[in-house]
Amino acid sequence: MLCRKCKRELSVDNFRKSKHYKSGYMTICKDCMKEKESTPEAKRKKKEQGLKWRQKNPDYYIKYSPTNERRKEYNKRYREKNIEKYKERDRIRSKNNALQIKNNKFKREYGITIDDYNLMLKNQHECCCICKQHYTLFKKALCVDHDHVTNKVRGLLCDRCNNLLSRATDSIDILKSAISYLEKQK
Repeated sequence: MLCRKCKRELSVDNFRKSKHYKSGYMTICKDCMKEKESTPEAKRKKKEQGLKWRQKNPDYYIKYSPTNERRKEYNKRYREKNIEKYKERDRIRSKNNALQIKNNKFKREYGITIDDYNLMLKNQHECCCICKQHYTLFKKALCVDHDHVTNKVRGLLCDRCNNLLSRATDSIDILKSAISYLEKQK
């Protein structure tokens, strides 16, 4: 088939199907169509067409809108019925986007990025701030330690040292008391 825009002779697979043409395919190839649809003017026109359609068909739009209660209930039942499908999809997403997910978690919880984390790790000589052991000796990555009152990040700790501070509720008095107790026992 010949594309009427780029004038290339292409196989039928390179054209979109359309019931509006006798051949059953559009006369512009997929590449030219993508190019045409990606212009700002085409995007604006498509958005306007959608708005006009929603104004002409308010009942249909409301019925199938994601904010509609019936639609929400249907989506909930569908998800429950196909839970394994969703779990598998979520596993694949997590695996493929692990770095992005971790970056988002750091931004949300601590206000830092992966780059900030890596810089802190480098500045700490890739060791825990308290026990000074190298991060490769641990099964888990070093935890981001932060002040629970001010949310200020203090450093990176191994899981054990982070739990130590957490169990002592970040109290210097409790930790001093623990040190004096250990010194008495020696």
